[in-house]
Amino acid sequence: ILTLPQFFEFVKAHEREHPAQTPARFNIEIKVDETFTDADLEASVKAMVQAIRDAGVVSRTTVQSFRLEILPRVLALESGLTISALFEPSYWAGFLMTVGLDADRDEILERTREIGATIISPHHLYVTEAFVAKAHALQIKVIPWTVNLEDRMAELIGMGVDGLISDYPNR
Repeated sequence: ILTLPQFFEFVKAHEREHPAQTPARFNIEIKVDETFTDADLEASVKAMVQAIRDAGVVSRTTVQSFRLEILPRVLALESGLTISALFEPSYWAGFLMTVGLDADRDEILERTREIGATIISPHHLYVTEAFVAKAHALQIKVIPWTVNLEDRMAELIGMGVDGLISDYPNR
């Protein structure tokens, strides 16, 4: 498994060999579990931000996490990074959205705004036309995950999402 600095070097080498290609953008999810202490979180964020800086890819990197308290720390260390708030619905919220009810859509948009994220990446069940309109009114891009079915991809694109996270980008 490559370290983050090794990965950046791998991509940069590829870009040097293929100068006509558009430079890659990086979407890095910082994953930590509940056992991480505050010091562990701080050390993880510092190491990641330093690797991004050292590689010279700040302007083309987005950092995302389900652990929202990490994201303001990222911005505090490097304001040039873009941050994206990930949201997974609880079982109950997922059920409510599946049957057409609202669940906690307004709450996750507000939380995204509060932490200074310019992208919200919710589970695709959260996304409706009204949700996209509210996010865009707050100057927040919507990039739902994990969208694997072509019909759902088309539906979300029709709602005006700004991108999709998929296991099948070729679709």
